[in-house]
Amino acid sequence: MYDKGLKKLKKVVSSFGINITIEAIERKERIEKMLKIFKTEAIDASIDNVVIAKPNLNLLYTTENGGVVRTIAWKASKRSEYYQGEKRASTFHLYRCEALKQMEEDNQIGTYRLTGDPRGYYAVTFGDINQTKKVESRICRRCESMYEQQERKKFTMRNLKDYLEKEQDGYESPITIEEHKARQQVTYSENWSEIAKKYKSNINYRCEECQLHLLDDKRYLEAHHIDKDIGNNSRSNIRLLCISCHSQEAGHQHLLQSSKYIKFMNKYKG
Repeated sequence: MYDKGLKKLKKVVSSFGINITIEAIERKERIEKMLKIFKTEAIDASIDNVVIAKPNLNLLYTTENGGVVRTIAWKASKRSEYYQGEKRASTFHLYRCEALKQMEEDNQIGTYRLTGDPRGYYAVTFGDINQTKKVESRICRRCESMYEQQERKKFTMRNLKDYLEKEQDGYESPITIEEHKARQQVTYSENWSEIAKKYKSNINYRCEECQLHLLDDKRYLEAHHIDKDIGNNSRSNIRLLCISCHSQEAGHQHLLQSSKYIKFMNKYKG
């Protein structure tokens, strides 16, 4: 019945010489519905849909008709210590700040999700305990500083709604969707665990930086890809490091927050 009605409406519209299609109407309605949802709750949109405004580096969400709206990005995956409230569970970003750039370099940007919801409570999945809940979030400190420089006022959650509703002109993508997908497709070799084990065994499980011997604690010796290409497993591209030394390499500061790192430090560096 619905299809018959659409066909009849198409015929009537075309008889008046009006250049419009039912598909265009449906598309417009679909986009409007999506944006309404986007502004009241999170949608399952990945960083693939983000472009960056110039010169202020605002994060923008792209719709299927090429339009853009300002967006919030937050890390939607965390470890359980955040779930228990031992640490603040979530921060959100308004700009492509240095912290977000670091996530791009670490190939962790795929864990981020987008929303136009200004209320400050966003869903986070705590993977190691398989729990998801909405948690109170605060603005990233770097983004807060950028906001105050550009808006010339202090950031508060009360003015987040006004920020998100501002129209945005002039933007470009810092990384194309194709480039991002290519990054996501780069994975460790199927036999990577065997390769790493062989390399570690050949040096008797000793950190190549601090010389700590870890034969009895092998899990704390990690393999670092020097050129950041995890598909390049040549021995000249691999440094075998304890987790402490590994955390000092560019792009690996996230290790400092891991329970594995904390346990290591308590045992060997405490």
